[in-house]
Amino acid sequence: MKLLVSFIILNILNIYLVFGLFYYKSQNILEREIKDLSHNMLFQTQNISNYLYTSTVKIGYDLYYNDIIFSAMFSHDEMDTFMQSNLGTRLNMTLQLNPIVQSIYLYNIQQNVVISTKYANMRVRDFADTEMTAILSGYRYTSPKIQYILRKGPPGNDSDGPLLSLIITEPSPSSREIQGAMVININSHKFQALIDQMVNDPLNQMFIVQNDGEFVTKPSSSLFTGGNGKFAFFERIQQSAESNGSFIENVNGNKYVVSFQKTTMESTGFHYVSIYPYTEMFKSLINIKNITLISTSVLLVASLIISVILSRVIYSPIRSLIQLVKRQTNGLAGIEMEGDIEIVKRAFSKVVVENESLENFSHRTQVLLREQFLKSLLLGHHDSRGRFDEQIKEHHIQLETDNQAAVIVLRIDHYNRFEELFDSKSRYLVRFAMCNIAEETMERSYRSLPVNIAADHVAVIINNWEDDLQNLSEVLSKVQSNIKHYLNISVTIGIGESVETLYEAEYSYEGALAATHHRIFRGAGSILDYVSLRHLEKSGYPHDKEKAIINEINLGKLDKVKPAVESLLQGLESYPYRDMLAITSEVTISVLKSLPPASKGNPLPTLSYQEMYDQLMKLESVEEITSWINEFILDAVNVQENGKKTKSNEMIVSALTYIDENYTRVEFSATDVAEYLKYSVSYMNVLFKEQTTVSVHDYINRKRLQKAKELIEQSDMLINAIAHAAGFNSSNYFYYVFKKEYGLTPNAYRRLNNTK
Repeated sequence: MKLLVSFIILNILNIYLVFGLFYYKSQNILEREIKDLSHNMLFQTQNISNYLYTSTVKIGYDLYYNDIIFSAMFSHDEMDTFMQSNLGTRLNMTLQLNPIVQSIYLYNIQQNVVISTKYANMRVRDFADTEMTAILSGYRYTSPKIQYILRKGPPGNDSDGPLLSLIITEPSPSSREIQGAMVININSHKFQALIDQMVNDPLNQMFIVQNDGEFVTKPSSSLFTGGNGKFAFFERIQQSAESNGSFIENVNGNKYVVSFQKTTMESTGFHYVSIYPYTEMFKSLINIKNITLISTSVLLVASLIISVILSRVIYSPIRSLIQLVKRQTNGLAGIEMEGDIEIVKRAFSKVVVENESLENFSHRTQVLLREQFLKSLLLGHHDSRGRFDEQIKEHHIQLETDNQAAVIVLRIDHYNRFEELFDSKSRYLVRFAMCNIAEETMERSYRSLPVNIAADHVAVIINNWEDDLQNLSEVLSKVQSNIKHYLNISVTIGIGESVETLYEAEYSYEGALAATHHRIFRGAGSILDYVSLRHLEKSGYPHDKEKAIINEINLGKLDKVKPAVESLLQGLESYPYRDMLAITSEVTISVLKSLPPASKGNPLPTLSYQEMYDQLMKLESVEEITSWINEFILDAVNVQENGKKTKSNEMIVSALTYIDENYTRVEFSATDVAEYLKYSVSYMNVLFKEQTTVSVHDYINRKRLQKAKELIEQSDMLINAIAHAAGFNSSNYFYYVFKKEYGLTPNAYRRLNNTK
């Protein structure tokens, strides 16, 4: 009874301790929800900030150092028409791939001209965007950081504004003055729409303000705009010493939770703000309280039942043990019975071991969090340098970050077959096993951190390898052999370039992954070093290869398309600085765009750039990629040709009807048919021969000869009259073509017919 009562009291105390505190300390729960909201907002901010960086800064630098674009900004000579066409194509392609970028300007201060995607090429003084022209006229280069400028926008485009402009430039060799610059204009409205889509929560209003409180993107509600047009609660954010946090504000009688995340001037200098209705959060808390009351009642009843059962289960063996001890010690006073004590000791040791499993669970959680951190690091979703160093310490990462580091990518070959054999959970376990095998194989030679990325590859971060490629290749060959032996899987390995610190591992990972693309030339199971591949010849966009494919299609040599595509792919092995699959996707889409549109009822097959890239990622050899692209292009050509044939058939039917109605007219000719159909005579003859095997002129003559033959057989008209009635304007010509067609003159044919 004592044991039962103690169990009941203990359960009641535990329930009221846990749920009572949870119920009456609701404010603490609310604060925790606010912190969770802030944390979620921080995660969303990282995604938005990373997107802003990759879609503007990173692409901006790629454009800036492009040979054609760099020449357009700094050359003393004017660009020819061909270079201007290439430049326009490159800038417009960038606009298509970046929905938030509105326009791009290229200023050449030396030539006093500006080239843009939105306005025609003109002198700087005539350029419509006078606001940006005025900014650049007095611009002085002060630091390598890209400058963000928020402005109203070009004249006549207020409805599309405001604009967030990035200025990318560099000083002249002799002064801080600039001789050329690139300006990337981001439409704030489109950027805000993209943010709303990424947040995907209609109650959560997220927007961006500058470090002076001015809106970069605005929330949908004007409640949070002050009298000066800036964010109304920006002073609260400035007063906070923390880089992120939350506070509650009352607006028009309603409470709102304001969460913020500051970024340093080394990044963009922007502040990300999220506003969430306080009442909505409080509603969820009320629901939790109601559920808590019900759960408490249910658990009280359940605890009573469990207490009775446990008291019986535990009391029975204890009672037996006590009785056994009494029997053994009866009459043996002074003798210490260690056997029973050891039994009790072992029993309690078992309990301790079971409880220690909680510690193992905690360890697994730490390992999972560390893997997630490393994965986000390689994918470029990491925080600032200061926060990065804190996380390194939190996760107890042992790599010596002061020394060189490199990333190794292990990519599964024949992944389509791999997907068919394993479900998603099994594929995760196989990648997990690949990480373990790689770590255990490499531990004697290198310190390593395996990372289970996703899809068809994993990564391993190493350091202290001192650029000894030969020794590293030998170790990686053992890794391949062990994975093949234990998992029966072939992997291609890519070696990224060395970086100075772990913080820069993202760049090494990108290089290692790009190196694995070269397996389409080297074959599955290769070991590919990105640094070695970089020594290949660097080439520009393969305009000649693209034009060769388009020419074969235009000439109707469809059997030559596949060799032309194969020639394109063979040439791409010299593209170490760009993703080969990205170039292939661009060329394929450009070829499809060159085809004339098909009929409305049967449009040409199309894929977006991302869909095309994802499809090519699944292919693993030049032959597979060549066959797939060739088949895709031929499908599009066939759809187009079918549309042409349908139109050609309609034209032929119309032409035959018109000829039947008019061929007996003496002045009627093929020219009349061409004018009626609104085609040239030569093109009409080509289409006519495809359907009837004769030209329009020959077809008209045959109709006239058939008419003349009927009149000779069925009437007594003179031959000259018959020739005129059949549409011939010359009797001599009629005699000539009649004899050529039937082997007899008209008179001889009449005599023969009369005799019969």
